[in-house]
Formats: sequence, structure tokens, C-alpha cells
Amino acid sequence: HRLIYINPISRMFEFVLGMPVAVLWRRRNRSIPLAWASAWESGAIVLCALSMTFSNDIAQWARAAGLGGPAALSLSHSGSLFALGLLIYVFAEGRGSISRILSRPILVLLGEISFSVYLIHQILLTVYSRNAPSRSHVPRPIAFLVFFMVLMLSSYLMWVCSEMPGRRLLLGHGKIHGTSTMKESWRDHLPTSRGPIVAGL
Repeated sequence: HRLIYINPISRMFEFVLGMPVAVLWRRRNRSIPLAWASAWESGAIVLCALSMTFSNDIAQWARAAGLGGPAALSLSHSGSLFALGLLIYVFAEGRGSISRILSRPILVLLGEISFSVYLIHQILLTVYSRNAPSRSHVPRPIAFLVFFMVLMLSSYLMWVCSEMPGRRLLLGHGKIHGTSTMKESWRDHLPTSRGPIVAGL
């Protein structure tokens, strides 16, 4: 499990898959027709849902076909990577009705801080679990709500004060935004405001 699921080397293909998807998207000859954009988005979502639903079945088929336990474990965790790559490719167009909904500033901000959520959620989960006896008198929904708020706030601060300044330092100020919506989101959350400092305190 540690060798296949946690080991960074075994997850390298998933990690870099976004790069060829980006290259293919930039080199595309034509955009998805506007009339078909929403249908493409819906289809990509359905394909991802199906691949996630049946990933364990595919893994069991791989085991039965003689590919072995490691291949089955890999497929059970990563069997949806191509469907997710297609999802990213389709939604990068930003022309469908679902894309327009997801372009709302609050949803863009949640997407922007998602990498920070990924980086720190395991640390906070460990702290949350180890301190379970000390909060036994606190109702579970309230304890989880507090945990979720701390996770979101910490991720936001990490994005504002670390990730985006670091990206600007590495790439230059004019290259840190993928879309106009992301640019607007970043401008609204510049670390020069007192909000992140107050939130941190």
C-alpha cells in the first residue's frame, strides 16, 4: 500500500498528466462549438462519475486477469485519471453553462486554495484525531464544523501569503493567472490588505 499509494514515484504519471493535457489544449486547432459546450461538460462529468463508481470493479478484473495485486491497487486509486484529464480539457474551454456557474468568484477562490487544502489537511486531521478525548463533550457536528473552518482559513492564508507570492516570484507578475476570473480573484485577495493578517491572528 505504501509503495503503490503513497510513494511519490509510483504516482508520478498522475502528477504530470496535467502537463500533456495543457499542451494538447494549447495546440488545439478549434474550440468546442458553443452549442455543444454544455453537452461536452455534462458528458465529461458523467464519464468521471462512472469511472469512479466502477474503479474497484475494474481493479478486481485486473487482479483476476493476472495483472497482480499492485496493478489492482493502482487502478482502484487512480483508474479515473484519464477521465479526469478529459474533464480538465473540456472545462478549460469555459464555454458551457456549468463552466459559467463554476466561474463565480467564491467557487474560483475555493478552487484556488484547493492545493493548500491538499497540503495541510492531513496534518490537521492528525491533530483533530489525537485530540479527540479532549473534545468528547463537544457535539461531533460542531467539532467537525470548527475543523472545517480552520482548514479553510489555513488554506486561504497559505494561498494568499505563500503560494501566490511564490508563483509571482517564479513566473513574473503577468503570468500567474490562468483566466481573467482567476486574475480578478487574486486581485481581490492581495496580501496587502489587513484581512489575511487579522484572520491569521
